[in-house]
Amino acid sequence: MKKNLPSAHGTFCRLNLSRSGGVRSMLMLFCAAILGSLCACSFDPSDSTDSSAINCERNLYNYMVEGDKGFYFLCENLIVFWDGDLQHQAMPICSKTGCAHDSWECIAWTSSNTKIFYRDGGVYVFSGTKERDPVTQSVGYPLWRIAADGSGKEIVRVVRESPHNYTIFQDALYYESRTEDDKSICSVFCLPLDGGEEKRIFESQYQNGGLSMLQGIGEYLYFNERGVDPELDLTDTTWNLDTVEEVEILYRYDPKNGDLRSNPLNEKEGFHTIIRNVYDGKLYYNSWKDEEENQLLSKAVDGQTEAVCLREEPLSIEAADTQYLYATYRDDTDEGGHGNRIYDYDGNVIQEFEMHGIDFLQLFPANDAYVFGKLVKMVDEAAGQVEVSIVLLEREKLADGTAEMIPLMTVQQ
Repeated sequence: MKKNLPSAHGTFCRLNLSRSGGVRSMLMLFCAAILGSLCACSFDPSDSTDSSAINCERNLYNYMVEGDKGFYFLCENLIVFWDGDLQHQAMPICSKTGCAHDSWECIAWTSSNTKIFYRDGGVYVFSGTKERDPVTQSVGYPLWRIAADGSGKEIVRVVRESPHNYTIFQDALYYESRTEDDKSICSVFCLPLDGGEEKRIFESQYQNGGLSMLQGIGEYLYFNERGVDPELDLTDTTWNLDTVEEVEILYRYDPKNGDLRSNPLNEKEGFHTIIRNVYDGKLYYNSWKDEEENQLLSKAVDGQTEAVCLREEPLSIEAADTQYLYATYRDDTDEGGHGNRIYDYDGNVIQEFEMHGIDFLQLFPANDAYVFGKLVKMVDEAAGQVEVSIVLLEREKLADGTAEMIPLMTVQQ
């Protein structure tokens, strides 16, 4: 039941980042509504994204990244490697003999469990423990580089505050920062990995927002912004966020020349949007006004095509890809029974995974062969002990509903 939605927002538009108070704010709100229809600027189709790139960005999480010889995962406080052989388990990337893999002495140990990146033979993660920058000697939250062969780790750079969102792209760290006042205005900074000077590449015109996507794909950095009218008094308790018009804009940044362009995702006036995930160069997102008007859409991340409506009823979709929709469900009549269902685009259930108690499964599509997941199960409720696993589903077995969760790595907490 695929159909095209009419859209005036098929191209990215160049942004001027200067600010001039209330007039500028009102102008931006006006532009957000008509930006696509009035703007003639575009970019050469030859600049389109590399559709073969594996993107596992899912809101603020990215548990898996593909390296030169296999896959790297964040399994709670451990960085583990899997070589792609189903007969092999994933292993911590630590070369220390006799290491227990349970403290900072372990090369594979990290305090980050949300995002992981790979480049040039190294895995990059953030730490929540403050350290000193080896370049500037300033103290902040460190970005660690762990050698892919587990031979060692080092601090590359530090940032002043723990980033809300971040990515590694083209020899630089890009991260989101928000003001600590009531307006919570976000900015995006670029910090070169080689010790170059930090610079701000974006400052929001809106408040009470932030980014739910920040990712390099092909030659460009993409990020989205959500926010509300900068003139709205957020201290006023009489207004309802559900009735406030939110702006959702996708940005494309070119690191080569600093060019920043925008493309509104809001297809209809009065509708809210939220990006679910990125897969194979496409954004998957919900657009809704109320329970009866709720759509799942996809759109090329390069902004060159119109949005396509995939389903009128999103079925509690958490993620999607070119084959399947990944949803959660809760049965209130079954003493809190819940779990995960994988649907095809006709709404048929392909496979279901039932959960119990506080157990949960978070699925994230990876490539044309596998779907990965993070499975959390209660082991000892009295002791508060849980078991966290990185699991794999084979797509060819999903097709006939016989896929099993293959554990690649399990840790207990």
